[in-house]
Amino acid sequence: MLFDINVTTSEAERVVTRDVAGPPTLHSTDDMQRLQEQLALTLNEHSTMVSALSISNEELLASNEELRATTEELETNKEELQSVNEELRTVNDQLSERIGEISAANDDLGNLMTATAIATLFLDRSLRVKRYTPHAQTLFNLIPADEGRPLAHISHQLDYADVRADAAAVLANGQALEREIGSHAGQYYLARLAPYRTGNDQIDGVVLTFVDISERKHAEEELARAYTAEQAARIAAEKALQTRDQFLSIASHELRTPMTALVGYAQLLQKALLRGSGDLTKMIERVVRQTKRLDALIDQLLDVSRLQRGQFVIERNTIDIAALGAQVVADFRDTLPRDAAAAVTVVGPAAPLLVTGDAARLEQVLYNLLSNAVKYSPLGKMIQVQMTQTATEAVVEVVDQGIGIPTSSQNQLFAPFFRAPNVGTQASGFGVGLYIVREIVERHGGRIDVESTEGVGSTFRVHLPLLEPTACIVVEG
Repeated sequence: MLFDINVTTSEAERVVTRDVAGPPTLHSTDDMQRLQEQLALTLNEHSTMVSALSISNEELLASNEELRATTEELETNKEELQSVNEELRTVNDQLSERIGEISAANDDLGNLMTATAIATLFLDRSLRVKRYTPHAQTLFNLIPADEGRPLAHISHQLDYADVRADAAAVLANGQALEREIGSHAGQYYLARLAPYRTGNDQIDGVVLTFVDISERKHAEEELARAYTAEQAARIAAEKALQTRDQFLSIASHELRTPMTALVGYAQLLQKALLRGSGDLTKMIERVVRQTKRLDALIDQLLDVSRLQRGQFVIERNTIDIAALGAQVVADFRDTLPRDAAAAVTVVGPAAPLLVTGDAARLEQVLYNLLSNAVKYSPLGKMIQVQMTQTATEAVVEVVDQGIGIPTSSQNQLFAPFFRAPNVGTQASGFGVGLYIVREIVERHGGRIDVESTEGVGSTFRVHLPLLEPTACIVVEG
Protein backbone atom coordinates (compact mmCIF):
# COMPACT_ATOMS: atom_id res chain seq x y z
CA MET A 1 0.00 0.00 0.00
CA LEU A 2 1.35 3.49 -0.97
CA PHE A 3 1.41 6.57 1.35
CA ASP A 4 1.77 10.29 0.46
CA ILE A 5 4.19 11.91 3.04
CA ASN A 6 4.85 15.38 1.46
CA VAL A 7 4.84 18.07 4.28
CA THR A 8 5.70 21.80 3.82
CA THR A 9 8.01 23.88 6.06
CA SER A 10 5.34 26.40 7.07
CA GLU A 11 3.13 23.62 8.29
CA ALA A 12 6.00 22.27 10.37
CA GLU A 13 6.61 25.77 11.86
CA ARG A 14 2.95 26.02 12.75
CA VAL A 15 3.11 22.76 14.44
CA VAL A 16 6.25 23.76 16.33
CA THR A 17 4.75 27.10 17.24
CA ARG A 18 1.68 25.37 18.53
CA ASP A 19 3.71 22.85 20.40
CA VAL A 20 6.11 25.29 21.99
CA ALA A 21 3.43 27.78 22.80
CA GLY A 22 3.37 27.21 26.41
CA PRO A 23 3.20 29.73 29.07
CA PRO A 24 3.57 33.22 27.58
CA THR A 25 6.27 34.12 29.96
CA LEU A 26 10.01 33.42 29.34
CA HIS A 27 12.32 33.42 32.31
CA SER A 28 15.53 34.49 30.61
CA THR A 29 17.49 34.95 27.50
CA ASP A 30 19.25 31.65 27.99
CA ASP A 31 16.02 29.86 28.01
CA MET A 32 15.11 31.57 24.82
CA GLN A 33 18.40 30.62 23.34
CA ARG A 34 18.02 26.96 24.24
CA LEU A 35 14.54 26.98 22.93
CA GLN A 36 15.64 28.35 19.58
CA GLU A 37 18.43 25.83 19.37
CA GLN A 38 16.02 23.05 20.20
CA LEU A 39 13.61 24.34 17.60
CA ALA A 40 16.37 24.55 14.98
CA LEU A 41 17.39 21.03 15.79
CA THR A 42 13.83 19.86 15.57
CA LEU A 43 13.37 21.62 12.26
CA ASN A 44 16.57 20.10 10.97
CA GLU A 45 15.45 16.64 12.01
CA HIS A 46 12.08 17.28 10.50
CA SER A 47 13.68 18.39 7.24
CA THR A 48 15.86 15.28 7.22
CA MET A 49 12.86 13.15 7.92
CA VAL A 50 10.90 14.86 5.17
CA SER A 51 13.77 14.27 2.73
CA ALA A 52 13.93 10.63 3.75
CA LEU A 53 10.19 10.29 3.44
CA SER A 54 10.36 11.88 0.00
CA ILE A 55 13.05 9.43 -1.11
CA SER A 56 11.08 6.55 0.32
CA ASN A 57 7.98 7.81 -1.42
CA GLU A 58 9.88 7.89 -4.74
CA GLU A 59 11.23 4.42 -4.12
CA LEU A 60 7.74 3.20 -3.27
CA LEU A 61 6.40 4.77 -6.46
CA ALA A 62 9.15 3.03 -8.45
CA SER A 63 8.42 -0.24 -6.66
CA ASN A 64 4.74 0.23 -7.34
CA GLU A 65 5.50 0.63 -11.07
CA GLU A 66 7.69 -2.42 -11.00
CA LEU A 67 4.96 -4.36 -9.18
CA ARG A 68 2.43 -3.19 -11.71
CA ALA A 69 4.71 -4.33 -14.58
CA THR A 70 5.34 -7.61 -12.78
CA THR A 71 1.62 -8.06 -12.30
CA GLU A 72 1.09 -7.51 -15.98
CA GLU A 73 3.86 -10.02 -16.80
CA LEU A 74 2.32 -12.50 -14.40
CA GLU A 75 -1.02 -12.05 -16.06
CA THR A 76 0.63 -12.63 -19.43
CA ASN A 77 2.50 -15.69 -18.10
CA LYS A 78 -0.71 -16.95 -16.56
CA GLU A 79 -2.41 -16.77 -19.91
CA GLU A 80 0.56 -18.50 -21.56
CA LEU A 81 0.53 -21.18 -18.83
CA GLN A 82 -3.17 -21.67 -19.38
CA SER A 83 -2.53 -22.09 -23.11
CA VAL A 84 0.33 -24.54 -22.46
CA ASN A 85 -1.86 -26.37 -19.98
CA GLU A 86 -4.56 -26.71 -22.61
CA GLU A 87 -1.99 -28.01 -25.08
CA LEU A 88 -0.64 -30.47 -22.48
CA ARG A 89 -4.17 -31.62 -21.74
CA THR A 90 -4.73 -32.22 -25.47
CA VAL A 91 -1.42 -34.09 -25.77
CA ASN A 92 -2.27 -36.12 -22.66
CA ASP A 93 -5.63 -37.05 -24.16
CA GLN A 94 -3.89 -38.06 -27.38
CA LEU A 95 -1.30 -40.08 -25.45
CA SER A 96 -4.05 -41.78 -23.44
CA GLU A 97 -5.85 -42.64 -26.65
CA ARG A 98 -2.63 -43.93 -28.22
CA ILE A 99 -1.83 -45.98 -25.12
CA GLY A 100 -5.30 -47.45 -25.34
CA GLU A 101 -4.74 -48.33 -29.00
CA ILE A 102 -1.33 -49.85 -28.20
CA SER A 103 -2.85 -51.82 -25.33
CA ALA A 104 -5.63 -53.08 -27.60
CA ALA A 105 -3.11 -53.95 -30.32
CA ASN A 106 -0.97 -55.73 -27.74
CA ASP A 107 -4.02 -57.69 -26.58
CA ASP A 108 -4.84 -58.56 -30.19
CA LEU A 109 -1.25 -59.65 -30.82
CA GLY A 110 -1.21 -61.71 -27.64
CA ASN A 111 -4.49 -63.42 -28.52
CA LEU A 112 -3.30 -63.96 -32.10
CA MET A 113 -0.07 -65.58 -30.94
CA THR A 114 -2.02 -67.76 -28.51
CA ALA A 115 -4.72 -68.76 -31.00
CA THR A 116 -2.62 -69.28 -34.14
CA ALA A 117 -1.76 -72.82 -35.17
CA ILE A 118 1.43 -71.55 -36.82
CA ALA A 119 4.50 -72.12 -34.70
CA THR A 120 6.36 -68.78 -34.60
CA LEU A 121 9.73 -67.95 -33.06
CA PHE A 122 11.21 -64.43 -32.76
CA LEU A 123 14.98 -64.08 -32.55
CA ASP A 124 17.07 -60.98 -31.89
CA ARG A 125 20.22 -59.99 -33.78
CA SER A 126 22.27 -62.40 -31.65
CA LEU A 127 19.84 -65.20 -32.60
CA ARG A 128 18.52 -65.38 -29.07
CA VAL A 129 14.90 -66.25 -28.33
CA LYS A 130 12.75 -63.15 -27.78
CA ARG A 131 9.23 -64.59 -27.80
CA TYR A 132 7.32 -67.53 -29.24
CA THR A 133 3.85 -68.95 -29.83
CA PRO A 134 2.47 -71.98 -27.96
CA HIS A 135 2.97 -74.25 -30.98
CA ALA A 136 6.62 -73.18 -31.18
CA GLN A 137 6.88 -73.99 -27.49
CA THR A 138 5.93 -77.60 -28.35
CA LEU A 139 8.25 -77.91 -31.36
CA PHE A 140 11.28 -76.39 -29.61
CA ASN A 141 10.59 -77.71 -26.07
CA LEU A 142 10.57 -74.11 -24.77
CA ILE A 143 9.91 -72.88 -21.24
CA PRO A 144 9.71 -69.24 -20.05
CA ALA A 145 13.30 -69.45 -18.80
CA ASP A 146 14.46 -70.04 -22.39
CA GLU A 147 13.76 -66.42 -23.37
CA GLY A 148 17.13 -64.86 -24.03
CA ARG A 149 18.86 -68.17 -24.70
CA PRO A 150 20.72 -68.69 -28.01
CA LEU A 151 18.91 -70.73 -30.63
CA ALA A 152 21.92 -73.05 -30.81
CA HIS A 153 21.25 -74.12 -27.19
CA ILE A 154 17.59 -75.01 -27.85
CA SER A 155 16.72 -78.62 -28.69
CA HIS A 156 13.82 -79.25 -31.08
CA GLN A 157 11.73 -82.05 -32.62
CA LEU A 158 12.45 -81.08 -36.25
CA ASP A 159 14.64 -82.79 -38.81
CA TYR A 160 16.26 -79.42 -39.41
CA ALA A 161 19.92 -79.44 -38.46
CA ASP A 162 20.60 -76.24 -40.46
CA VAL A 163 18.02 -74.03 -38.72
CA ARG A 164 20.65 -71.83 -37.04
CA ALA A 165 22.74 -71.55 -40.23
CA ASP A 166 19.64 -70.55 -42.22
CA ALA A 167 18.66 -67.97 -39.59
CA ALA A 168 22.17 -66.49 -39.67
CA ALA A 169 22.01 -66.30 -43.48
CA VAL A 170 18.67 -64.45 -43.38
CA LEU A 171 20.05 -62.03 -40.80
CA ALA A 172 23.15 -61.42 -42.93
CA ASN A 173 21.58 -60.93 -46.36
CA GLY A 174 18.06 -59.83 -45.46
CA GLN A 175 16.53 -62.36 -47.85
CA ALA A 176 13.71 -64.66 -46.72
CA LEU A 177 13.90 -68.37 -47.44
CA GLU A 178 11.65 -71.44 -47.23
CA ARG A 179 12.30 -75.09 -46.44
CA GLU A 180 10.07 -78.17 -46.35
CA ILE A 181 11.14 -80.21 -43.35
CA GLY A 182 9.96 -83.18 -41.33
CA SER A 183 9.72 -83.86 -37.62
CA HIS A 184 10.59 -86.79 -35.40
CA ALA A 185 6.85 -87.48 -35.05
CA GLY A 186 6.36 -87.91 -38.80
CA GLN A 187 4.82 -84.47 -39.39
CA TYR A 188 5.80 -82.10 -42.20
CA TYR A 189 6.28 -78.33 -41.94
CA LEU A 190 6.89 -75.44 -44.31
CA ALA A 191 9.60 -73.42 -42.55
CA ARG A 192 9.74 -69.72 -43.48
CA LEU A 193 12.59 -67.55 -42.21
CA ALA A 194 12.28 -63.78 -42.74
CA PRO A 195 14.15 -60.74 -41.38
CA TYR A 196 12.52 -58.90 -38.46
CA ARG A 197 12.27 -55.26 -39.58
CA THR A 198 11.75 -52.27 -37.31
CA GLY A 199 9.63 -49.20 -38.08
CA ASN A 200 12.61 -47.47 -39.69
CA ASP A 201 13.27 -50.53 -41.88
CA GLN A 202 16.25 -51.79 -39.88
CA ILE A 203 16.83 -55.54 -39.52
CA ASP A 204 16.70 -56.33 -35.83
CA GLY A 205 16.39 -60.13 -35.84
CA VAL A 206 14.73 -63.08 -37.55
CA VAL A 207 11.17 -64.42 -37.55
CA LEU A 208 10.75 -68.20 -37.96
CA THR A 209 7.34 -69.67 -38.80
CA PHE A 210 6.48 -73.36 -39.19
CA VAL A 211 3.24 -74.14 -41.04
CA ASP A 212 1.96 -77.71 -40.65
CA ILE A 213 1.66 -79.16 -44.17
CA SER A 214 1.39 -82.81 -43.09
CA GLU A 215 -2.05 -83.27 -44.61
CA ARG A 216 -0.86 -81.90 -47.95
CA LYS A 217 2.35 -83.95 -47.91
CA HIS A 218 0.49 -87.12 -47.00
CA ALA A 219 -1.99 -86.41 -49.79
CA GLU A 220 0.91 -85.85 -52.20
CA GLU A 221 2.54 -89.08 -51.05
CA GLU A 222 -0.74 -90.93 -51.45
CA LEU A 223 -1.18 -89.39 -54.87
CA ALA A 224 2.37 -90.35 -55.79
CA ARG A 225 1.77 -93.90 -54.59
CA ALA A 226 -1.49 -94.02 -56.52
CA TYR A 227 0.25 -92.63 -59.58
CA THR A 228 3.08 -95.15 -59.18
CA ALA A 229 0.56 -97.94 -58.68
CA GLU A 230 -1.36 -96.74 -61.72
CA GLN A 231 1.84 -96.63 -63.73
CA ALA A 232 2.77 -100.09 -62.51
CA ALA A 233 -0.73 -101.36 -63.31
CA ARG A 234 -0.57 -99.78 -66.75
CA ILE A 235 2.88 -101.26 -67.38
CA ALA A 236 1.68 -104.61 -66.06
CA ALA A 237 -1.40 -104.40 -68.26
CA GLU A 238 0.70 -103.53 -71.29
CA LYS A 239 3.10 -106.34 -70.43
CA ALA A 240 0.16 -108.69 -69.94
CA LEU A 241 -1.19 -107.70 -73.35
CA GLN A 242 2.21 -108.28 -74.90
CA THR A 243 2.51 -111.59 -73.06
CA ARG A 244 -0.98 -112.57 -74.15
CA ASP A 245 -0.24 -111.71 -77.77
CA GLN A 246 3.04 -113.58 -77.53
CA PHE A 247 1.33 -116.52 -75.88
CA LEU A 248 -1.45 -116.66 -78.47
CA SER A 249 1.14 -116.57 -81.22
CA ILE A 250 3.19 -119.35 -79.62
CA ALA A 251 0.11 -121.40 -78.65
CA SER A 252 -1.40 -121.21 -82.11
CA HIS A 253 1.90 -122.36 -83.62
CA GLU A 254 2.65 -125.07 -81.05
CA LEU A 255 -0.87 -126.54 -81.08
CA ARG A 256 -1.07 -126.40 -84.85
CA THR A 257 2.14 -128.41 -85.29
CA PRO A 258 0.98 -131.65 -83.60
CA MET A 259 -2.54 -131.20 -84.88
CA THR A 260 -1.23 -130.92 -88.46
CA ALA A 261 0.92 -133.99 -87.92
CA LEU A 262 -2.01 -135.91 -86.45
CA VAL A 263 -4.23 -135.01 -89.40
CA GLY A 264 -1.51 -136.02 -91.86
CA TYR A 265 -0.79 -139.30 -90.11
CA ALA A 266 -4.50 -140.03 -89.82
CA GLN A 267 -4.95 -139.50 -93.56
CA LEU A 268 -1.94 -141.72 -94.32
CA LEU A 269 -3.23 -144.35 -91.93
CA GLN A 270 -6.66 -144.21 -93.56
CA LYS A 271 -5.16 -144.66 -97.04
CA ALA A 272 -2.93 -147.49 -95.84
CA LEU A 273 -5.89 -149.27 -94.28
CA LEU A 274 -7.91 -148.89 -97.51
CA ARG A 275 -5.06 -150.25 -99.63
CA GLY A 276 -4.12 -152.84 -97.08
CA SER A 277 -0.48 -151.89 -97.29
CA GLY A 278 2.13 -149.75 -95.58
CA ASP A 279 3.92 -149.78 -92.22
CA LEU A 280 0.89 -149.32 -89.93
CA THR A 281 2.90 -149.78 -86.74
CA LYS A 282 5.23 -146.90 -87.52
CA MET A 283 2.34 -144.60 -88.41
CA ILE A 284 0.49 -145.49 -85.21
CA GLU A 285 3.62 -144.77 -83.16
CA ARG A 286 3.87 -141.34 -84.75
CA VAL A 287 0.18 -140.63 -84.10
CA VAL A 288 0.58 -141.66 -80.47
CA ARG A 289 3.71 -139.54 -80.09
CA GLN A 290 2.02 -136.42 -81.53
CA THR A 291 -1.07 -137.07 -79.42
CA LYS A 292 1.06 -137.23 -76.27
CA ARG A 293 2.80 -134.04 -77.32
CA LEU A 294 -0.54 -132.33 -77.82
CA ASP A 295 -1.74 -133.65 -74.45
CA ALA A 296 1.39 -132.30 -72.72
CA LEU A 297 0.87 -128.86 -74.24
CA ILE A 298 -2.75 -128.78 -73.08
CA ASP A 299 -1.67 -129.88 -69.58
CA GLN A 300 0.84 -127.02 -69.45
CA LEU A 301 -1.86 -124.52 -70.37
CA LEU A 302 -4.15 -125.90 -67.69
CA ASP A 303 -1.36 -125.74 -65.08
CA VAL A 304 -0.62 -122.09 -65.91
CA SER A 305 -4.31 -121.28 -65.61
CA ARG A 306 -4.55 -123.07 -62.24
CA LEU A 307 -1.47 -121.27 -60.93
CA GLN A 308 -2.77 -117.85 -61.93
CA ARG A 309 -6.19 -118.56 -60.37
CA GLY A 310 -4.66 -119.95 -57.17
CA GLN A 311 -6.18 -123.38 -57.78
CA PHE A 312 -2.94 -125.31 -58.13
CA VAL A 313 -3.24 -128.12 -55.56
CA ILE A 314 -0.25 -129.87 -53.97
CA GLU A 315 -0.82 -133.12 -52.08
CA ARG A 316 1.29 -133.89 -49.01
CA ASN A 317 2.73 -137.40 -48.80
CA THR A 318 6.05 -138.92 -47.79
CA ILE A 319 8.06 -139.61 -50.94
CA ASP A 320 11.42 -141.25 -51.62
CA ILE A 321 12.74 -138.75 -54.13
CA ALA A 322 15.67 -141.05 -55.01
CA ALA A 323 13.39 -143.88 -56.05
CA LEU A 324 11.03 -141.49 -57.78
CA GLY A 325 13.89 -139.95 -59.76
CA ALA A 326 15.18 -143.35 -60.87
CA GLN A 327 11.70 -144.37 -62.02
CA VAL A 328 11.20 -141.09 -63.93
CA VAL A 329 14.52 -141.57 -65.72
CA ALA A 330 13.61 -145.14 -66.66
CA ASP A 331 10.18 -144.09 -67.95
CA PHE A 332 11.69 -141.14 -69.78
CA ARG A 333 14.14 -143.41 -71.62
CA ASP A 334 11.24 -145.46 -72.92
CA THR A 335 9.56 -142.38 -74.38
CA LEU A 336 12.63 -141.24 -76.28
CA PRO A 337 12.57 -141.89 -80.01
CA ARG A 338 15.25 -144.10 -81.49
CA ASP A 339 17.05 -141.07 -82.92
CA ALA A 340 17.14 -139.16 -79.63
CA ALA A 341 19.90 -136.60 -79.42
CA ALA A 342 21.26 -137.72 -76.03
CA ALA A 343 21.63 -140.62 -73.61
CA VAL A 344 20.24 -140.35 -70.07
CA THR A 345 21.80 -141.88 -66.93
CA VAL A 346 21.02 -141.58 -63.24
CA VAL A 347 23.27 -141.41 -60.15
CA GLY A 348 21.66 -141.68 -56.72
CA PRO A 349 21.95 -142.93 -53.14
CA ALA A 350 21.18 -146.48 -52.09
CA ALA A 351 19.20 -145.30 -49.07
CA PRO A 352 15.91 -143.40 -49.43
CA LEU A 353 15.80 -139.60 -49.64
CA LEU A 354 12.51 -138.83 -47.93
CA VAL A 355 10.64 -135.62 -48.63
CA THR A 356 7.06 -134.46 -48.20
CA GLY A 357 5.15 -133.62 -51.33
CA ASP A 358 3.11 -134.56 -54.35
CA ALA A 359 4.64 -137.44 -56.32
CA ALA A 360 2.84 -136.59 -59.55
CA ARG A 361 3.99 -132.96 -59.42
CA LEU A 362 7.59 -133.90 -58.61
CA GLU A 363 7.55 -136.33 -61.53
CA GLN A 364 6.38 -133.40 -63.66
CA VAL A 365 9.37 -131.33 -62.44
CA LEU A 366 11.90 -134.03 -63.36
CA TYR A 367 10.23 -134.83 -66.67
CA ASN A 368 10.23 -131.15 -67.73
CA LEU A 369 13.89 -130.74 -66.80
CA LEU A 370 14.83 -133.90 -68.71
CA SER A 371 12.78 -132.81 -71.73
CA ASN A 372 14.59 -129.46 -71.82
CA ALA A 373 17.97 -131.18 -71.46
CA VAL A 374 17.24 -133.49 -74.39
CA LYS A 375 15.81 -130.64 -76.45
CA TYR A 376 18.98 -128.54 -76.15
CA SER A 377 21.62 -131.31 -76.28
CA PRO A 378 23.43 -132.25 -79.52
CA LEU A 379 23.58 -135.84 -80.75
CA GLY A 380 25.70 -138.16 -78.63
CA LYS A 381 25.89 -135.90 -75.55
CA MET A 382 25.25 -137.29 -72.09
CA ILE A 383 22.45 -136.19 -69.73
CA GLN A 384 22.80 -137.22 -66.11
CA VAL A 385 20.45 -137.04 -63.14
CA GLN A 386 22.33 -136.86 -59.82
CA MET A 387 20.56 -137.19 -56.44
CA THR A 388 22.43 -136.26 -53.27
CA GLN A 389 21.71 -134.82 -49.87
CA THR A 390 22.95 -132.22 -47.41
CA ALA A 391 22.21 -132.04 -43.70
CA THR A 392 18.74 -130.61 -44.38
CA GLU A 393 18.03 -131.00 -48.09
CA ALA A 394 17.56 -133.53 -50.83
CA VAL A 395 19.24 -132.24 -53.99
CA VAL A 396 18.32 -133.39 -57.51
CA GLU A 397 20.56 -132.18 -60.35
CA VAL A 398 19.87 -132.51 -64.07
CA VAL A 399 23.17 -132.02 -65.88
CA ASP A 400 23.50 -131.75 -69.67
CA GLN A 401 26.26 -131.05 -72.15
CA GLY A 402 24.04 -128.95 -74.39
CA ILE A 403 24.34 -125.57 -76.02
CA GLY A 404 24.03 -123.69 -72.71
CA ILE A 405 22.06 -120.59 -71.80
CA PRO A 406 23.25 -117.02 -72.42
CA THR A 407 24.09 -115.20 -69.20
CA SER A 408 21.75 -112.34 -70.16
CA SER A 409 18.81 -114.79 -70.27
CA GLN A 410 19.43 -116.80 -67.10
CA ASN A 411 17.57 -114.41 -64.78
CA GLN A 412 14.45 -114.68 -66.99
CA LEU A 413 14.40 -118.46 -67.41
CA PHE A 414 11.59 -119.03 -64.91
CA ALA A 415 9.32 -116.27 -66.19
CA PRO A 416 6.13 -117.42 -67.94
CA PHE A 417 6.20 -117.61 -71.75
CA PHE A 418 9.94 -116.91 -71.90
CA ARG A 419 12.12 -118.91 -74.28
CA ALA A 420 15.86 -118.40 -74.38
CA PRO A 421 17.48 -117.77 -77.74
CA ASN A 422 18.46 -121.12 -79.24
CA VAL A 423 21.27 -121.54 -81.71
CA GLY A 424 20.85 -124.37 -84.24
CA THR A 425 17.90 -125.88 -82.34
CA GLN A 426 14.26 -125.98 -83.32
CA ALA A 427 12.84 -125.54 -79.84
CA SER A 428 9.13 -126.02 -79.29
CA GLY A 429 6.77 -125.34 -76.42
CA PHE A 430 5.00 -122.40 -74.82
CA GLY A 431 7.92 -121.28 -72.67
CA VAL A 432 6.03 -122.14 -69.45
CA GLY A 433 7.76 -125.40 -68.49
CA LEU A 434 10.39 -123.85 -66.21
CA TYR A 435 7.81 -121.42 -64.80
CA ILE A 436 5.65 -124.39 -63.74
CA VAL A 437 8.72 -126.22 -62.40
CA ARG A 438 9.68 -123.31 -60.17
CA GLU A 439 6.11 -122.91 -58.85
CA ILE A 440 5.89 -126.62 -58.00
CA VAL A 441 9.28 -126.64 -56.26
CA GLU A 442 8.52 -123.50 -54.22
CA ARG A 443 5.13 -124.91 -53.19
CA HIS A 444 7.07 -127.86 -51.75
CA GLY A 445 9.13 -125.43 -49.64
CA GLY A 446 12.17 -125.80 -51.88
CA ARG A 447 14.03 -123.82 -54.48
CA ILE A 448 15.60 -124.26 -57.91
CA ASP A 449 18.71 -122.67 -59.39
CA VAL A 450 20.70 -122.98 -62.58
CA GLU A 451 24.34 -122.86 -63.67
CA SER A 452 25.06 -122.65 -67.37
CA THR A 453 27.87 -121.85 -69.78
CA GLU A 454 27.29 -121.36 -73.47
CA GLY A 455 28.76 -124.20 -75.52
CA VAL A 456 29.46 -126.28 -72.37
CA GLY A 457 26.10 -127.18 -70.86
CA SER A 458 23.67 -126.50 -68.03
CA THR A 459 22.90 -127.79 -64.54
CA PHE A 460 19.45 -127.34 -63.02
CA ARG A 461 19.51 -128.01 -59.28
CA VAL A 462 16.34 -128.69 -57.23
CA HIS A 463 16.53 -128.37 -53.42
CA LEU A 464 13.78 -129.98 -51.30
CA PRO A 465 13.49 -130.11 -47.47
CA LEU A 466 14.72 -133.52 -46.25
CA LEU A 467 12.77 -135.54 -43.70
CA GLU A 468 15.43 -138.01 -42.59
CA PRO A 469 19.16 -137.56 -43.37
CA THR A 470 20.67 -140.68 -44.91
CA ALA A 471 24.15 -141.94 -45.77
CA CYS A 472 24.81 -140.95 -49.36
CA ILE A 473 26.48 -143.34 -51.82
CA VAL A 474 26.75 -142.95 -55.56
CA VAL A 475 25.53 -145.69 -57.89
CA GLU A 476 25.32 -145.86 -61.64
CA GLY A 477 21.88 -146.36 -63.16
